[in-house]
Amino acid sequence: MRDKLGRKVSKDEIYSLEANIDAAGPGVTPMPLQSTPREAAVPFADAKPPMKTRTILLIVGLVALFGGWFVISPIIGNMPEQRYNRLNPFTPKPPAGTFDAGFGSYKLSDPPDYYSGRNSWDNGRHFEASYSNDTFFIRQKLWEFKTEAELQQKFDERRKSITTGTSKVTGDEASRYAIVPTATGETSVIFKDGLNLRQLNGSAQKGGYEFEGLIKNAPLAEVVEVKIEKPATTSSITVTVAQLLAEYKADPGIADSKYKGKKITVTGKVEFADKDKKGDPSVGFMKPGSTAPKDGMVVCSFPKSQASNVLRMKKGDAVKLYGRVTGSILGSVIIENCAERGL
Repeated sequence: MRDKLGRKVSKDEIYSLEANIDAAGPGVTPMPLQSTPREAAVPFADAKPPMKTRTILLIVGLVALFGGWFVISPIIGNMPEQRYNRLNPFTPKPPAGTFDAGFGSYKLSDPPDYYSGRNSWDNGRHFEASYSNDTFFIRQKLWEFKTEAELQQKFDERRKSITTGTSKVTGDEASRYAIVPTATGETSVIFKDGLNLRQLNGSAQKGGYEFEGLIKNAPLAEVVEVKIEKPATTSSITVTVAQLLAEYKADPGIADSKYKGKKITVTGKVEFADKDKKGDPSVGFMKPGSTAPKDGMVVCSFPKSQASNVLRMKKGDAVKLYGRVTGSILGSVIIENCAERGL
């Protein structure tokens, strides 16, 4: 190479294109440049590098997450608090030992429910659970407090809330209050338990007192005889859930002229028994043979004083209810101020 060029050639020049052309001599056409497969695969300097699989999966996951949230959030927003709290793993739990699996012959019907107290009818942050045996049904509520003053305030508040003009007070002490509505014979007992306040709603006075004694490990309180007032007999139309829904579906106007504003007795099988958004206990019936609410429902609302009776009803129970029809909304017939009548 040195003889052809007539000068000393550096190592760098030997590998340069110009040095190779000079070395080849005049009249020699240089070979066209060709890129190797590896060089061809290298993008231009200003091109974006390919997106990594992990980044793609992350973006797809975030899109799916936000999309799912927009779908799920309305469902969660309309979900009853009881159901939401049962599904939420972070829902507060009651103090250990306050809702045992059983007290004597009474067995826990459902896991304790937590109510946050965000609604006025929730009666403040508390827990609730139902117990029953072969004879009586009990609904127990529990409030927790940090000071005696807070406990006393809630105690006085609960005394006023359960007292009505048609009830007889059967116990009025500094730490205990008991009352029996003369129209139903149900019993409400409120008593202090340390810095906790408990309220028992029993389907009968004896059952309420018996359950209280089991919690306190004390003898049964003396049952005070209360005369139960029988409701005045009122003539009403008797109809089944299926008949009522069929008439409203056929012609809502004619059905309203027959039922709206009138007292009726309706029979059917319970689909649900719960509290509505206002805190009023309610019972719902589906159209027989249907599994979709859009096919029509009958919804009966009860006074708050009837909550313990309503909440003991279970899906599938055959019941007879009496109340005033207010009309239909979106295919559902609404009956208010209901009461249960034996089948």
